[in-house]
Amino acid sequence: MSLWYDIKKTYEENLLEGPFFDGEMPQRIIPPKNEWKKLFDYQVMMPLGVPACPFVVNARGAKLASDLGFDVITWKTIRSKATLAKPYPNVALLRNTPIHTFSQSMIVTETLPDSFSDLAATVSIGNASHEFDWVMSEMERGLSCVKPGQILISSIYGVGETQDALIADFVYLACRVKEVGVHAVEANISCPNVDGLLYKDVNLVSKLCSALVSALGTTPLTIKLGIFDSKDEMKEILTAAAVVGVRGITGINAIGLNVIDEKGEQYFKGRPHAGVCGAPIRPYALQFVRDARCISDDEKLDLTILGCGGITLPEHIDLFFDAGADAALSGSGALYNPYIMNEYQSRAAHIFQRKSEPAQHKGI
Repeated sequence: MSLWYDIKKTYEENLLEGPFFDGEMPQRIIPPKNEWKKLFDYQVMMPLGVPACPFVVNARGAKLASDLGFDVITWKTIRSKATLAKPYPNVALLRNTPIHTFSQSMIVTETLPDSFSDLAATVSIGNASHEFDWVMSEMERGLSCVKPGQILISSIYGVGETQDALIADFVYLACRVKEVGVHAVEANISCPNVDGLLYKDVNLVSKLCSALVSALGTTPLTIKLGIFDSKDEMKEILTAAAVVGVRGITGINAIGLNVIDEKGEQYFKGRPHAGVCGAPIRPYALQFVRDARCISDDEKLDLTILGCGGITLPEHIDLFFDAGADAALSGSGALYNPYIMNEYQSRAAHIFQRKSEPAQHKGI
C-alpha cells in the first residue's frame, strides 16, 4: 500500500522528506467545463478535496494532491513561528467504535478494517509549523502546481497571550498567505490538539472574523469548526461569522477523545486526548452539514459549506452532497486510499457518458 504520509516516521520526516507515495498516477477524466462547479469565486473541476491534514505540508504534497484529482486542496494549518509537532507517534489506526459519549476512550489497533467504510484514525500532531519563510516559499511553489479548475486554501492558526495579540497574529498570517496568492484562507479555530477551542466564543469569532475579512479583501475566508452543543449555538456562531463577511465554513474538525492502547494505557504518552477521525465521526459530520445548510438557507447567510469528517469511501461523498455540502473533503480516507477522489470522478464520468450517449434503438 502506497500512502501519502508514513505513520512510522515523525511528522518532521514527513514534512521534509515526504510524501512517500510511489503508486501509479491515475488517468483523470476531466469533466466538460460546463459541468464544473462554482466554489467561492472559482470554477472547480469537481468540488472534491482534502482538508487541512498532514499530507499537504510542502510543494510536493500539493502537486501530488493535484495529480491525484483533489481539486480543493487545503494546506495544513500553519503558524507565524516555527512550532514543533507533538512527540512521535502522531498518527495511528483506531478500532471503529461508535461515539456515544465524549468521555469515552478509543482503542488503537494495528489492523486495517475489512472495509474502508470502518476506517478510523487518530492524530496527535498539534498545529505544528516549520520555519515560516520556508513554508511561504513551499506554498508558493505548491500553488504553481495547482491546475486550472483546482484551488489551494491555506489553513492558518494564530496565537497570542491576549485576544488582541491572537487576532493580530491571525491577521498577519492571512496577509502573508494572501500575498502568496492562495485562492482562499481557512481560519482554524477548532483544533482538538491545542489548548482552547475558539469557535464557540461568539464575541471572539465576530471580532476575529471581522479583522480577517478586512485584511483579506476579495480573498474568501472560511472558518474550520467542530461540533456544537446545540443547533441554536451553531446558528449564533454562523450568523455572527456571516454578518462580518465570512464566506464559508469547513467542518467538522477531528473530535478530541481519550485514546488508549489495547492494554488500556495512554497511547500518546502525556497526551490523553487526541483527534479522532474517520468512520466514528461520520454521523456527527453529516449532522453538522445538515444543520449548517438549514441555518444558512433559513437565515439567508449564503455560506459555502466544505464538508469533511468520515469520508473513507467514494460513496460517502454523495452522503455529504445530499446533506447540503458544497464540497466534500477526505483526510483519513485519503491517507489510506489516495485514489479515493479519482475513483469517484471515474464513476461520475461514466454516468455522465451514459447520459450523453444517444439512445440505441433496434430495428423492427
